[in-house]
Amino acid sequence: MVRKMLFNKKGDQIIDASIVIPIFILIVSALISVCAFSFSALRNQADLHDDLIKEMNKSSAVFTIKNKTIETSNKIGGIFRVILKKKSQGRIYIMSQSEIIRVGEMLELDYEDE
Repeated sequence: MVRKMLFNKKGDQIIDASIVIPIFILIVSALISVCAFSFSALRNQADLHDDLIKEMNKSSAVFTIKNKTIETSNKIGGIFRVILKKKSQGRIYIMSQSEIIRVGEMLELDYEDE
């Protein structure tokens, strides 16, 4: 009778599933959180790009360089508390072509005679 109970395999699958399923659920939820963070970081980077383009269109400077930095962070809870951070930097060179032409005309640069 004891020998029969030792080699009985009726509960093996339930025990294996009770170990594997919570780990699988944690991995899937972590992947979903990382994907959501990546999407928000990409969205913030696109917004940074749009903001720099709007600043370029509003600027009246002959030549300038604009730098802008934003940081995206997301707290992931659960067993392991992790804060994901990403810093996005943008740089745009602003040149007003009409102002450059006016400066050239004011200096009376004539390259055709050379």
